[in-house]
Amino acid sequence: MGKFETRITGTTEVGDYIVYDIDIRLSFQKFKFKEFKISKRFSDFIKFRKTLLNLGYSFVPKLPSRYTTIFKNKNTIIQERKEGLIIFSDYVLNDPELREIDEVLLFYRIPKSDINELKANNKVTEKNSEIDSSTKWMEIYKRVKSNIQNARIRVNSTNNLNEVESLVDSGESDLNSLKEYLDHSIELSNEEIKRRNQLLNSLSTEISDIKNMIKIIKPTSIESNESNNFYTKTSRRTFGKPVETDESKKLNNGDFLQIQKVEIQSQDERLQELHQIIARQKQLGITVNEELSIQNELLDGLDKHIDKSADRLNIAKSKVKKFT
Repeated sequence: MGKFETRITGTTEVGDYIVYDIDIRLSFQKFKFKEFKISKRFSDFIKFRKTLLNLGYSFVPKLPSRYTTIFKNKNTIIQERKEGLIIFSDYVLNDPELREIDEVLLFYRIPKSDINELKANNKVTEKNSEIDSSTKWMEIYKRVKSNIQNARIRVNSTNNLNEVESLVDSGESDLNSLKEYLDHSIELSNEEIKRRNQLLNSLSTEISDIKNMIKIIKPTSIESNESNNFYTKTSRRTFGKPVETDESKKLNNGDFLQIQKVEIQSQDERLQELHQIIARQKQLGITVNEELSIQNELLDGLDKHIDKSADRLNIAKSKVKKFT
């Protein structure tokens, strides 16, 4: 989860008062952060806290009292105020409600766009938190793979494309989470990360193909409905002389011929796109089959090594028994 961290890097004495130099670090992810710098007097924080209280935020932490300073030396006062300002600032900036209000952003000089980015990042992080191991990663990958295969079947067998689009959108979101885990994984070797990225690339290609198929099917269904409305106002079969509609009365034979040519050309283009998608799927199938063959060979080799190791272990045991 992204969060704010504050620290006081120094103090500057200006006349009769002290200015505190404050560094604010906003961490979005493990390797992504932004830093902000402000310089404020202690009295500025007291006024700011009063502003928050007046707005109804009575739960903000208290600041060190100004009225105990006569009993302490200067260095002790400065140290106590430093600690109090850090606790106060960390609380205010990490409270999801407080950091949204304009008074807080203005006081700490933090752009609203950074808060919005933090919110979006935290939503992604919450989803990614379910991937806490390489085993969990593989479970989610298999689930996404199954959903995408299900979407591919449905895109050709159902009229409810919204259901297919929902599966695809969910798959894309999970795919981003899987990639995010690999980008920051310290559990897996470089070779394993590379192999899993290849699996995700293959899955990403499948998702792109399904989205392209949806684009092809949607206009076809729309144009089919328009075509039906163009020639007749009823879906029931009619007999005898065809009934001419108001739209068709405006067209001559040349116009009808032109409409047919455009329609045929459009269908040819869609068929060509569909052919390319099917060809890509065929190549993916061949690649997956080759990968499975390689994996089977590796497993066979592993079985042989295990058998040899077991034989050696048995021989070693028998030799040990002779000496005992």
